[in-house]
Amino acid sequence: MSELYKELNLKLILLGNGGVGKTSLVNAIMGREAQEKYFPTIGSTIEKKEYYIDSQDITIAVNFWDIGGQRQFNPFNPTFFRNTDIAFLVIDVNKPEESIKDLKNSYLNLLVQQQTGECLIIIVGNKIDLEFNENILRERLHQEELDGFPIIFTSALNGNNISSLLEFAVYSYLTEMSGELKENDIPITNQDFLALINRNEDDIKNIPVNVEDISSKVIKQTAPLKIIEKRQDERELELEKFQFLRKRLEDLNGMREQIKLSFKRNISNVENLILALKNTPIESLTQKIDDTLEQIKYFKQDFELKLNSLLQISELEGQL
Repeated sequence: MSELYKELNLKLILLGNGGVGKTSLVNAIMGREAQEKYFPTIGSTIEKKEYYIDSQDITIAVNFWDIGGQRQFNPFNPTFFRNTDIAFLVIDVNKPEESIKDLKNSYLNLLVQQQTGECLIIIVGNKIDLEFNENILRERLHQEELDGFPIIFTSALNGNNISSLLEFAVYSYLTEMSGELKENDIPITNQDFLALINRNEDDIKNIPVNVEDISSKVIKQTAPLKIIEKRQDERELELEKFQFLRKRLEDLNGMREQIKLSFKRNISNVENLILALKNTPIESLTQKIDDTLEQIKYFKQDFELKLNSLLQISELEGQL
């Protein structure tokens, strides 16, 4: 088997407003306990979970890109959306109005703009450990024309449906991309994955709560949505940032430590990107180098954002 296909890398991004539980979902997937306090994600953090298919001697590496949903801290970066294989659109089931309103007009539109191929979309309704009205939630998704995508309910706090969410995502990707995988001689199928996780096809297909209503799982660059541009006055944005930080002054140390931890994880990812070049066949090396340089450029921008945020936190501590 070609050295190129010993690891199938999938880019999975988590999109949604601040506080819906994107970081908590990643922590749950990675087997970490939920944070006691909420800290907004500054910039982004990348994590990796692997599935090894012994029968084909191939690893499926799912790379989670977790970006902060607080717009005053995290301006949209096109690199974040580019070349995405799977996108989790995360909502807080207890706050459907607040969580859903930006999914289509902001996140999904930007994702379509930057997409060069197919991207699997899954609506993730998080925080089901709290009481919520499923009918109101699904009606709101219907109004925004988002109910045609798979909808999966989860709780990052107690782990409910966490494994099923990721298993459904990987299975659906392998199913949707089966033709392309075969054309590129990548020896892996959805059946190989089902055997690994010990689940049957009916079981995995019935994970979404809207199985009968699913009309599509993917978006394509060739069918863009209508783009709605919105701008916010810079002074209003600065005031919003100031008020946000002031309310959480007691948590500034926690925010600082989270930024440092995220930076360390991203440095580790840069090291992995460089090491991966060693295993790339010579005929694919040029493209691999270009892709690596693009990601390193993104990490540089993310580092600058984190550094500025640390400076702003220090400045605020001196003012209050």
